[in-house]
Amino acid sequence: MIPSSNFKPHQLETLIAPGSYSVEGSSGINAEYGEIDEMIKERTAKGDSVMVSWGELFSSPNLRLALFIGLGLQCAQQLSGINAILNYAPEIFKGAGFDNADLATVITGAINVVMTFISVPLMDKLGRRTLMLLGLGGMVASY
Repeated sequence: MIPSSNFKPHQLETLIAPGSYSVEGSSGINAEYGEIDEMIKERTAKGDSVMVSWGELFSSPNLRLALFIGLGLQCAQQLSGINAILNYAPEIFKGAGFDNADLATVITGAINVVMTFISVPLMDKLGRRTLMLLGLGGMVASY
């Protein structure tokens, strides 16, 4: 939080300069970056700023919808309680009667890491939206 407090929104334009990026062997990613380049060039050609003001964020229905979807997804992740489970895993496993709660915690962390590596190719194949909806469906079903 503290390192990012000096970050200023106008720095995004210098960090993401049109045509300044390329990922070898990932034509889909490069195509997406190309689309972003085109959108930035269109907005700057019209004289529009690439940045969005706070007023625009709340007054534009499309931007407001994107904001609330993002906030809703973040809240759903936090309310799912996975952080609490991972933080208190040793106590949970001890309470559940495991003899070696620390080993069970390490195995839980290892499964988390392995599933992260599995999700990356799935994200390329199925898409972020599909995986997000599946994960959100699983969180809703768990309640």
